[in-house]
Amino acid sequence: MKVEDILYLLDKYIEPGAAIDNFYQEIADTCLTVFRSEKYWAIFFEFVENHITYADVANYIYAYGNCLQKLGYLGPEASLALFAVSEDKPLIGENTYWIADKANFSVIIKGRRYDFSPTDDDYRDAGIVLEGSGPGSLPLSALLRFLCHHLDHPFLLVKIIYDIC
Repeated sequence: MKVEDILYLLDKYIEPGAAIDNFYQEIADTCLTVFRSEKYWAIFFEFVENHITYADVANYIYAYGNCLQKLGYLGPEASLALFAVSEDKPLIGENTYWIADKANFSVIIKGRRYDFSPTDDDYRDAGIVLEGSGPGSLPLSALLRFLCHHLDHPFLLVKIIYDIC
């Protein structure tokens, strides 16, 4: 398939600004994966994001390609739950009030518990600057970016597939 044909189909099916311009989502990690042969092609846009108005995190996958259309997967989006919260170190309190503490928190990813006590330098290494301390000092977007950086992109589907293989 020619590049011009692929670009034509992308222009036809991709909504302008799809996930990138969504005011209600904060992006923590991204990945672009492309497969192409003489006959078939597929492009996957992945966005690890959180919703700004409630504690919702997901990996949104937008898939486009001439081989996916036959399977019904052309276009956006699929989402996956990313992590669970430990009972002894909750991130959300009563009335869904966010209480994550930047100095000490835990998450469970794929059944494995991770305990963190990061320093300001650990956050700076991930490109994150936080003010304050105590409950509520770690916003969900910063938590997600920290996990993506510190655990080497654990939520990206392509990374998960490579780790399995």
